[in-house]
Amino acid sequence: MKKFIQVILFFTYFNVSAQTAENITFTDLDGVIHDLYSYLDSGYTVILDFSYEQCGPCRAWSENVGHELWETYGPDGENILRMFFFDVGTSSSDSSLPPEVTVSDDDLLAYAQEWGVGYPLINLPGMNTFPEYPENGYPSLFLICPDFSLTQLGGYGYPYSEMESHIYLQECQGFSLNSNVTLFNETQPSAQTLCDARPIQFEPSISIFESNIILNNDSPSLNSFSIDVFINGLYINTDTFSPPYDDLYNITVTLAPFNVNFNDTITFVCDYPGDTFANDDTVSVIIPGTEINTPSSTSSSLTLEASSSWLYYDIFNAQGQEVLSNQEGTQSFELIPDSCYSIKFINSSHEEATLLDANNHEILSFYAGEFSGNSTPRLYFHVSNNPVGIYEVIEGQRPIDRYFVDLLGKAYRNTDIKPLSEGVYFEVIRYENGHITTKKHYKK
Repeated sequence: MKKFIQVILFFTYFNVSAQTAENITFTDLDGVIHDLYSYLDSGYTVILDFSYEQCGPCRAWSENVGHELWETYGPDGENILRMFFFDVGTSSSDSSLPPEVTVSDDDLLAYAQEWGVGYPLINLPGMNTFPEYPENGYPSLFLICPDFSLTQLGGYGYPYSEMESHIYLQECQGFSLNSNVTLFNETQPSAQTLCDARPIQFEPSISIFESNIILNNDSPSLNSFSIDVFINGLYINTDTFSPPYDDLYNITVTLAPFNVNFNDTITFVCDYPGDTFANDDTVSVIIPGTEINTPSSTSSSLTLEASSSWLYYDIFNAQGQEVLSNQEGTQSFELIPDSCYSIKFINSSHEEATLLDANNHEILSFYAGEFSGNSTPRLYFHVSNNPVGIYEVIEGQRPIDRYFVDLLGKAYRNTDIKPLSEGVYFEVIRYENGHITTKKHYKK
């Protein structure tokens, strides 16, 4: 139940309302005075971003969406967009400032740099002082076109917030969007999303943003759709979905797992009633390289470090059976050594996690918004047959780093000797006291 409630909260934030923007004037941290109407009269689209530093979704939007929009469309990109960050925070590490007044300018600069906010910063006195732009949760984001039309964007639910921003930016430039599915994102195959136990298994997640439902309320709803899978041009399978009503604007689904080979081209085609835009609804990915090296643990005892208790996850064995269900937050657990496990996270659009083994080796990790949708695909990893404490302890010091090096000096981390291709390797182990040991291996 917790999972369902949280997903709905994030999917229903989109508050799309068209109205006419009112003018405001404000001064940034550099002392520059800005007049909103002057930018609009000059032909710029403007985004007003009201956020604060303790707001997780604010950070997720700034890091994953705002930064990319500014780089792409700002002065150093296409130069069609101006953005402004208004801080409405009330806490400060500066003891000389009353806590109810504002954050210090230095604090604002510090976390803006950490978040990748490169556009002008405006430090407000602990509240939104512009009643012309009332907040509706945070971040509160207002996109204003050169014709003075205003849309309040959704800041939650990355990557839908990014899709939504791109859609309205195109609208501001006068482009007509005539596809029912404007953006169709797929999981990129990588060491985290593939299991290298033969045969290689891929279970991608697909995210769809139904733009015309927002742009044109008369458009038919995406009540059902199917996704066709092709490998190297050959049809493999079709998955059919009927999403619940609350997910109609933004949908993420997980396809049934299927076997792939190195360098395969996987094509996904979305079909739905009334679909006449095949080019917009087709995407392809390529299975990488000649080896995958799915991350491996050095123990069967694992710890999941989560950014908060709002992160939920399930763990599956190599047969796809659930072995741990509805876990939440930071947890430690024991797994039976197996060829390949997978873990799937919910609320990954704004939370992040790292999976560690008993020797404190990082097995896998992800950051907020790294994967499309509010959940990750299944992320794969191996669990070692070796017990905890497999490595010799040197003078009471535990190992802090381990990797393999081939004869050309190339290092391979987060892998056991088994996934490596044939050849000679040196296993390097570095201990807390600086001691380093090496061991020669020949992989047949």
